[in-house]
Amino acid sequence: MGSLAAPAWQTLHDVARGDLLPARLVLHSAAQLLRAYALEFVPEAADGAHTALYWHPETQEFGTDAADADAPPLFLHPGSLTLRYGTEARLALPGETLEGALEWLGARAGPAGKLEVEPARVPQHELRAGGVFPPADAAHAELARWFHDAHLALNVLAAGNPSWSPVRCWPHHFDIATLLVLDDVGVDPEDARSVGVGLSPGDEDHDDPYWYVNVWPVPASPSLPELPIGRWHTEGWVGAVLDASEVAARDSADQERAVRDFVAAAVEGARSMLEV
Repeated sequence: MGSLAAPAWQTLHDVARGDLLPARLVLHSAAQLLRAYALEFVPEAADGAHTALYWHPETQEFGTDAADADAPPLFLHPGSLTLRYGTEARLALPGETLEGALEWLGARAGPAGKLEVEPARVPQHELRAGGVFPPADAAHAELARWFHDAHLALNVLAAGNPSWSPVRCWPHHFDIATLLVLDDVGVDPEDARSVGVGLSPGDEDHDDPYWYVNVWPVPASPSLPELPIGRWHTEGWVGAVLDASEVAARDSADQERAVRDFVAAAVEGARSMLEV
């Protein structure tokens, strides 16, 4: 039997500004179901990584870590808004509430405790107040492509390189990222020099997805080298930003090349700011 082909870049589409926002709020809310499951069943990690999600390019799903044979990973297929528990149990989220989805999951995962989603973790959306998940549409599938391609681009840095953290999606901010810590173990994390690289599907300041490379601690007087694409950001935090529109307007092959060129140049610039 031949080996599976390596996951390929998926073409990103240039959508009207803000059109992905409703889908992003829904998926961010759905991610809290996976976080609730991980809090109950995945062994706690000091850095909170037990709540992180991982992208599975073969199945186009987010998944939690597995606790043990009795608590398999929980998966979310963002393109269809479907939960998958184990190999067979599936729940289509459209028409369900968050509470209904938790009850479905609790009936299968066992009586370890009551699964709960913290309201403050759910973005401002009708789901927070008992509303139901909408039907999956093209915007959900488009956001899935952004996460898929970010997983590929970030693993160019992280795969097989212990200096970078595993590529994870953090359900609080809903970004997918990896982190390079430049100081030795034992340095206070608040003081340790680091470079973070990731994709945000959007946030309170940006309706649309964007790639970022940030620098910590914030340099007092940063020297900002030229970037092949994207721009430097210096208000509140220092780092490089590449907006969705700058990527999606290109053809598929050039999209991947542009993102990798941006990441490579921005990481090199970030390291130089930190005198590495």
